[in-house]
Amino acid sequence: MSGKRQQPPRRDHNRLVEKLAEAGKTGWPPEKLASVVKHPSSARTRAPRTLRAAIGPGGSERDTLVVLRRKLAALIDSDPPAYQAVALMRQFREVDAQIRALDEAARVEAEQADDVGDDEDDPDDDSFDLSTL
Repeated sequence: MSGKRQQPPRRDHNRLVEKLAEAGKTGWPPEKLASVVKHPSSARTRAPRTLRAAIGPGGSERDTLVVLRRKLAALIDSDPPAYQAVALMRQFREVDAQIRALDEAARVEAEQADDVGDDEDDPDDDSFDLSTL
């Protein structure tokens, strides 16, 4: 048995093309699927991998801290001497706590932004009197 794929007979191909044409489908170019269309909102930004990229334009305080945490983790994993390991672990905990605090603040801010449009719990709505107009 040879390793080549056998092609279907040409008459079968022509018959299938005719059926597609009768159905109003040309088959080429294929229609784009909605899930394939790129939207500007779906663009992902990569986290900076170096301190220079994190500090540069577009870098945030969180980006800088994440890069520092990654570098500290690499240093800790490299099995440093005991006197260095203690200081590295302390710095790692401090940087990690700062990142978690920034994430929590961003989460709270996002929740508050979502609550601004929610008028169901607004006490001023209950005290509205139509006769005052």
